Amino acid sequence: MAFSSHLTHVLVLTDLNRSRVTPSKMPRVPGPCSGATCWGSFNGPEPAGLELMIRKQEKKATSSSRCPHSYHVALALGLLSTILASMLLLQWILYWGSKLPTCPGCPHCPDLWMGHGDHCYYFSVEKKSWNSSLEFCLAKDAHLLMFKDSKEMIQLQNLLSQEFYWIGLRNSSGWRWEDASALNVSRITSNSWVQNCGTISKSGLYASSCEVPLPWVCKRSDVDECSFCPVAP
Repeated sequence: MAFSSHLTHVLVLTDLNRSRVTPSKMPRVPGPCSGATCWGSFNGPEPAGLELMIRKQEKKATSSSRCPHSYHVALALGLLSTILASMLLLQWILYWGSKLPTCPGCPHCPDLWMGHGDHCYYFSVEKKSWNSSLEFCLAKDAHLLMFKDSKEMIQLQNLLSQEFYWIGLRNSSGWRWEDASALNVSRITSNSWVQNCGTISKSGLYASSCEVPLPWVCKRSDVDECSFCPVAP
């Protein structure tokens, strides 16, 4: 009788212990799950919370996979816009370029020549006689310096060094230019009847013997004519 009562007591204790470890009857207590409710000693989230986390991770993966696609689309659109803008600019340049007048020929002053006004001038550094200087200029499709007014004479004098330069002036039945026109812009200073060729210096016109070696000035009328062409507004 006493043994039976003891056995019954043991069975009752066993049933109580089993009921304590049954998960379905354990109370929910807060655990170290970042605010989530844990079951007993289980440290993970509830099944519903775990499913929510999985969905969030899938959503992040989907959105991150879309980023490269959007980047490529934006890059392609930017490149297309740049190409279209370049084409429009090229058409604008071609259109206005066709409206500008052109000058046929457009000659320039040769090397070592200087453009001034509407002519080209050559100031030599070597020295020759008057006749040799004239031949040099003629070989360059030019002539020894001639001027028809005092304004051009003064402008050229400002370009000279302290030398005397041969010009296209000679005493042949009076002082005349190469084209046979008479000297009428200035007086020429002469100290001897053998001084029959004209020179120019900063101080004026002077006569000299034609055989004296001096530098010279050539002049030609083919400066860049494009600078005188009208420009479209």
